[in-house]
Amino acid sequence: MLENLTQAALAAHVGASYRLEPTVQGDPFGVVLSAADASPYADAGAARRAGRRLPFSLLFHAAGGELVPQQICRISGPALDAVELFLVPLGPDGERGMRYEAVIS
Repeated sequence: MLENLTQAALAAHVGASYRLEPTVQGDPFGVVLSAADASPYADAGAARRAGRRLPFSLLFHAAGGELVPQQICRISGPALDAVELFLVPLGPDGERGMRYEAVIS
């Protein structure tokens, strides 16, 4: 499933709600997909020639401020059906809650 994910497919679901289930430490909670951005370091031509997808990042917000350490988490919701991603907490942004980032290459 992860090999089929692309930035364009997930960008269409920015603003959608997801369920985040930590696999090591913490209880499940809800997050919102806030951004699905292409990597500024990606070489589109090289990726196409190699038959690879372009790297991208996903940014999620936990409105309740839930904080779990970086770990693999199971994400479920639109466009992501129980996919396991390595998430890193980036800290709160003051408006939308705790931020979590996943980088997919």
